[in-house]
Amino acid sequence: MKKFEKIGLAVAMMFAFLVPTLASSSAHAICDADRTIYEFKAVKGTERLTNVRGDWMEAGFRAAYNDTTTATVNASMTATVSAEAGIVFAKASASIGMTVGASWSKAKSWTYTGPEVPRGKEGRVVMYRESRKFTVVKKSLRSPCTYVTVYSASVEAPTIFGTNIWRMQYRAARARSVMGRDFRPADSFEQEVDLAVEEDEGIDPNGGFPAPDDTDELESPELSFGSDLLNDLVHLAAAGLEKSRRLLTFTV
Repeated sequence: MKKFEKIGLAVAMMFAFLVPTLASSSAHAICDADRTIYEFKAVKGTERLTNVRGDWMEAGFRAAYNDTTTATVNASMTATVSAEAGIVFAKASASIGMTVGASWSKAKSWTYTGPEVPRGKEGRVVMYRESRKFTVVKKSLRSPCTYVTVYSASVEAPTIFGTNIWRMQYRAARARSVMGRDFRPADSFEQEVDLAVEEDEGIDPNGGFPAPDDTDELESPELSFGSDLLNDLVHLAAAGLEKSRRLLTFTV
């Protein structure tokens, strides 16, 4: 009996030693985690307007852009995110599978011709940059080994390896005034229409999609008339020639 009592006492002493040790090891493992972590949520694709913007054209004229310049666009973010933009965008790129940055720029000759501006409108050609919008949550490790939120902020950043989107912006033609002034903001518009998408060259190291050959200069869409309208024009032209022939014969 005494032998069993001794064995039981030994086992009890062993558990009394092991349980705190295991608990301490578990807590130690949690506390050995990264002191600061970043989470990225609600990721969605967006576009941001670049500085490549044509002049407003009146009805009857083709809207176009043709200039050698550096296209640029900056991310939209809070001052808190901006203070550590380098680490935020590095971690965001790896997390969302698309390289994004605080800004994007490219110097080249940008050329695109849009459609003719319709009656009663003003129009211009503009270029957007493919972007990603997301919420970044920064967390810090606190005692007793739990994460607390430092900040949560919304960010919209341009892609480094992405696409450019050409669009037409329309607004109502301004009323003529004696002074000829237009008091509307230069970037105000009422309607946008997609024209074309062009890809960057290269492959995104953070994933994304392989880009095809460079198609920076895209051909303008060709205007085509319906067959019925074309036939009507031909018939009208023929009738006009016949009438002119008859008048000429009568005169002679």
